[in-house]
Amino acid sequence: MPRPHSWADRLLTLPGGRKGKWLTLIAWLITVAVSVPLAGQLSGIEKDELTVELPRGAESTDVAGLADRFADGRISLGIVVYAHADGLTAEDRAKVAADVKEYAALAAGPD
Repeated sequence: MPRPHSWADRLLTLPGGRKGKWLTLIAWLITVAVSVPLAGQLSGIEKDELTVELPRGAESTDVAGLADRFADGRISLGIVVYAHADGLTAEDRAKVAADVKEYAALAAGPD
């Protein structure tokens, strides 16, 4: 003896029927039509900060926070630090001198 169909059985078989397929398609089209205009407003709401994914206390987080202090422009200030556990050697100082010349050429800009 067949058991009577419950509302859950009817609901689960609805997308498989002839009318259900069309209803599913129409529901998707309505969802897309409503979602597309709202997606354009998302860019004004979201906060796209660099530090969101970085761990607290990481050097990258500190640098991203300090970057706001510098003015926007074609030339940015920079600091290069040379460190060695036992102090700078003669080879290190030669590297510093070579880098100073290279950075000076970059700071002068293209000819």
